[in-house]
Amino acid sequence: MEQFITLMFAGGLAAWLLPGCGQPAEPAATSEAGKAPAATALPYHQVIEAESATVADGDFAEFATPGASAGACLRIAPSAEKKAFGGSAEFAIELPKAQQVSIWFRTRWGGTCANSFELVAPAGPLQLIGEDGTYGAWHWVKGSRLPLAAGKNVFVRKPREPDVQIDQIVVTADEGFVPMGVEQ
Repeated sequence: MEQFITLMFAGGLAAWLLPGCGQPAEPAATSEAGKAPAATALPYHQVIEAESATVADGDFAEFATPGASAGACLRIAPSAEKKAFGGSAEFAIELPKAQQVSIWFRTRWGGTCANSFELVAPAGPLQLIGEDGTYGAWHWVKGSRLPLAAGKNVFVRKPREPDVQIDQIVVTADEGFVPMGVEQ
């Protein structure tokens, strides 16, 4: 009786692990008889170097620093006495069609009172970006998911606190995308 149970279990396990073993694979689906499968359009995805802003004035300046993707970032300089900051930094994207996008920022914060900036997007209210507790290290911070129109969309970063660095920006329609390290 023990042998029968062992054999039945082993047979069931092998069938479960190897479904269709020895069976020919199904042919790949094609767009037309005999042709390769039709290409599927990938979601919109763009990586932008923050220091390549179309406008960067006031308290925003390019800053050379190790660890930044191109050896430089856009920075709001540290200031012990300043209470208000001015200027702006813009970047623009060209969307092929209207769609929802997520915006990620690769940032480095100087401390608890140096961990945010504001974003004015073409759609939606003013966004506060940051306010997390990762200081002194490059990391990714996600903004809101936004509906954007087809064509040119301009975003404006506004300073809020000193000692803030922004290295890269990723704009993506892929809801599941999470950036890791320096993006290409």
